[in-house]
Amino acid sequence: MRFSSDFRLWVASPSARLLAPALVIALVAIATAVYLSPTGSGGLGGAKAAAAVPGPLSAAGSGATAPGGSSPATTRPTGKPTTKPTKGITRPGTATINRSPSKTQIIRQYLGASSGSHSTSATASASPPVTDLAKHCWDFHWQQDAQTAYVANLSDPDGLDGDPGSYNGDGLACTELPRDPNRAASTPIAAYAAPKPSAGAKELIASPELNYFGVAQDGLPNSTPMYDAVDTQLGKAPSAVEWFTGWDTDYDPSRATEAWNRGALPVMTWVSKQEDKNSTIPAADYSLTNILAGKWDDYLYKYAGDIVRADLPVVIRFDHEMNGNWYPWAAGQSGWNNSPAKYVQVWQYVWNIFQKVGANKDVIWLWSPGRIDNVKAGSAGNSDIAADYPGDDYVDWVGATVYLRTSKTKADYPTSFGQTVSKIRSFTNKPLFFAEIGAIQTDGATDVTALKTEWISNTIAGFLSDPSVVGFVWFNNIATTNANGVPITNDWRYNSSPDALAAFKTAISDSRFSSGVMPDSKKG
Repeated sequence: MRFSSDFRLWVASPSARLLAPALVIALVAIATAVYLSPTGSGGLGGAKAAAAVPGPLSAAGSGATAPGGSSPATTRPTGKPTTKPTKGITRPGTATINRSPSKTQIIRQYLGASSGSHSTSATASASPPVTDLAKHCWDFHWQQDAQTAYVANLSDPDGLDGDPGSYNGDGLACTELPRDPNRAASTPIAAYAAPKPSAGAKELIASPELNYFGVAQDGLPNSTPMYDAVDTQLGKAPSAVEWFTGWDTDYDPSRATEAWNRGALPVMTWVSKQEDKNSTIPAADYSLTNILAGKWDDYLYKYAGDIVRADLPVVIRFDHEMNGNWYPWAAGQSGWNNSPAKYVQVWQYVWNIFQKVGANKDVIWLWSPGRIDNVKAGSAGNSDIAADYPGDDYVDWVGATVYLRTSKTKADYPTSFGQTVSKIRSFTNKPLFFAEIGAIQTDGATDVTALKTEWISNTIAGFLSDPSVVGFVWFNNIATTNANGVPITNDWRYNSSPDALAAFKTAISDSRFSSGVMPDSKKG
C-alpha cells in the first residue's frame, strides 16, 4: 500500500514528468534491438541476419547458427560424384545430416563471421587456432577459407574437394559454401602430388665423381623396410638399385621415384619378353622381327612418354646377355631368325623412338653382354659381342654379367673380368657399369665361404683400380637356375655368411663409393 502511494506521488511530481518520455524511448529502443537481432524472434530481422551472417550452411546455402543455438541441416559428400561438379553448384550424391554445433563452429561465430575476418577477441584467443580445428566443409563460413585448408593439404584426407583419398574434383573445396565478396574467388588447384625427389642431370649422373654401388633384390626399390634392412646391414645406403621388368608391363615411375627418394640411381633391366608367367601373349609376338615391323610401336611410344612425364633419370639395361643362346633376342636362339645385325637394328629402333619422344634426356642406355670366357663366341650359337654392339651413338654405358659360379674358378679380378673388359675395350671406351654380379655360397655340398669372401674383396678392389668403371650392382637373391635340365639353387647374397657380409661391408665402405640416404637421415 505504501509503495503504490509513493509511486503515485512520484509520477505526479515535476521530475517524473521530465524523465518519463526518456524512459519510454529507451525501452522502445531496447525492444527494437532485440526484435532485429539474429537470435530474436522477429521474422524480418532474423531472416536478414541469417542471410548476412553465414554460419555452417547446408548445400543450398541457407541457415545460420548462433553460439549455443541448434545447427541447421548440413551436407557433406558421401560418395564419388558421377559427374564432374560444376563450380558454385551443389555436388551430386550428397545426403542431409543434422548436426549439433561443434566447438569449431562456435569458435568461428566468435571470430567475426559477418565479415569473414578472424578477430582476436578474448573468447577466441583462449582457443586453439581455427585452422587446427577446421577440417570439414561445415567448419567453414566462406569457401575461400575452405580452399586455403585444402591447398595446405592436397591429399585431402577430409574430402574438402570430393571423397577423401586420391579422388579430387574440380580443384575447388566446398563449393556449396558462399564466397566472401570482399575477397577474390578461389583458383582451382591440381590434385595432390608428393614432392618430387631431387636428381641431377643425366650428364652428371653418367659421369659421376664417385662410383655407384648397388643392390638388386626382389622387392626393391618399392619396399621401404627392405631398404632399411640393407642400409642397416651395410652401414651405408646403396647409391644404385636395380629391378627387372618385361614388355608385358608399362613403365612404373614409382620405382624410379622411390629409388631417388633414397638417393639411389634407378637401374632397370628391361627385356623384350613377357615376365608374367600367366601372360596370354604368345612368346613369338616379342620377336625382333615383329619389333622392327612396328608391332610394338604403341607400347614403345607410351613407355618413352611415361619416362618423359616422370622426368627422373633412369638407367635402362636393355635386352642383356645377347651374346648367349637363352634369351629370345639372342642370335643363338634357335627358331627366331635372329642375328647380331638384327639385334643391333632393334636396339637402334627402340633408341630412336625414345629420341623422338624426348626420353633420352633421362635415359642412360646400358649395353651388357654375358662374360665372354663363359659364353664363347661360335659355340652353341653364341655371338661375338663386337657384332652385337649398337654403336657409341646409341649407348651411354657398357658392362657385363659376371658371376663366380664354381669353386674351380680363381678369385682374382682378371680371371673373372679380364677377357670381357679387354674385348669391350677393343671397340668402345664408354664407361663401365657392371649391373649384375654375384658369387655362390656353396658348390654342390661344399661350402665355399672363403672363396666367395676373397672374390668379393678382389672384385670390388678391381673396380676401384679401373678409372673407367663407374659402378656395379650386386645380385642379392637366392635363385634357382637350370643347368642342362638340372635345377640348381644358389645363394648369391652378399650376406650369405657372416664372413661374406663382413668382406662386402668393408669393401663398399671405401670413400670412393657414393652413398644413398640412410633412414635416420632421410629428413636431413
